[in-house]
Formats: sequence, C-alpha cells, structure tokens
Amino acid sequence: MVLIMGPPGAGKTSALRALESQRRGFGRFSVRDYGLDLFRMDDDLGGLVGPPLLDRQQLADDLVMRLFAHYLVRFGGLFDVIVSESYPRGASQCKDAEVVVDRLGTCIAGLVTFSISNSTAQERVRTRLTCQSCGRPQVGNTPQQCDYCQGLASRRPDDSTSRFVQRLNNYREHAEQVMEFYDKRGTHFAVDAEREAGLVVADLDHAVQELVNQSSQVL
Repeated sequence: MVLIMGPPGAGKTSALRALESQRRGFGRFSVRDYGLDLFRMDDDLGGLVGPPLLDRQQLADDLVMRLFAHYLVRFGGLFDVIVSESYPRGASQCKDAEVVVDRLGTCIAGLVTFSISNSTAQERVRTRLTCQSCGRPQVGNTPQQCDYCQGLASRRPDDSTSRFVQRLNNYREHAEQVMEFYDKRGTHFAVDAEREAGLVVADLDHAVQELVNQSSQVL
C-alpha cells in the first residue's frame, strides 16, 4: 500500500483515476468515496459516515480507521497495489493506519506527496467543478452535466476563496506531520504537480512502483 497526499487543487484524484484506468490490479481508497459507496449500499458503517460526508464534515478518527480497515478486508486480496488518497491525516491517523495494516498482515510502503503552490491551487479551483453523484473533478465555471455519469457537476461550497484558504492551511499543518513520519523511514517521494497532467501521472506511477519495489525487497 502507498499513501498519496497533496493540497486541495493539486490534481490527486484526477491523476489517480488516470492511473487506475491505465493499470490492472490497482485499487484506490478514498475516505469520502468509499464511505459514500457504503452509504448507497445501505451498509451499517455507511449509515454512520454517509450523512456527515454528504455535509462535507470531517469524520472522527475512529470512524475513518474503521472505513480503512473495511476497505482492506474487502479488497485487499483483489489488487496488486492499493493507494490511499488523503488518509492518514496527521500523526495520530498515521499510527491508526499502521495498526490496521499490521493487524491485517500487510504494510505501508511509503508516501507520495503532490507539491504545488497555494497560488496555483487557488487558480485551479476557480474553474473546478465536482460531480455531486460520482465525485469526479472537471473543468468549468458554471454548473453542468457531468462528463462521466451525467450527474450535476458544480462548484464545491468549500472551494470558495475564504474556505479554500482555510483548507489549504489545514492541509499544510497535517501534511507536515505525515511527511515527518515517513521521512524518518526514507519512504517519501514528492511529485511536482505544477506541470502538465500527463507528466504528473507518469511521475506518480514511477513513485508508486519504486516504493512498492523497495518494500518488496525489505520483506
């Protein structure tokens, strides 16, 4: 398993979905996406996490840990590589994630971070829409039909200028703790997300494979 982090607007989800479509045996865990999937399935855990996720609230650490474990138990044996997008957040969640993978007899190979300036992130979200049904990001200025599922793509409320700045600040604070955690192990790659999307996807692919190979050699 490889962890993926980056500030809002860095293009993490788009890059991971592109990589997911290019490679077989590649799984992606996202707290929001997986939690809402379970909610739509009327799963008991989905019933707990669905309403706050729909309101874009932060889940308590214990619920996120349960979602992470649920995903790994359900899909861990089906994929060659699993990436976890934006989880863990902060030092305490790093410890939670390590407990889960250790309990399940697997490991976290390392961390890949998307590097992007605040100004570039802010510029990107000015023309970013997010589908309310499938959650896929796309480009636009006004609400429109989703390119993927035909749902409604619109601006996220937390992409407004003041709230977005707060989200960036929150990310920087939590990301520093996670990077420090994995820097100590020498298992942290950074991807320059300021560049063209194809280059970012290629670098992400390389970083993930390097971490997986290193982890296999250690084992």
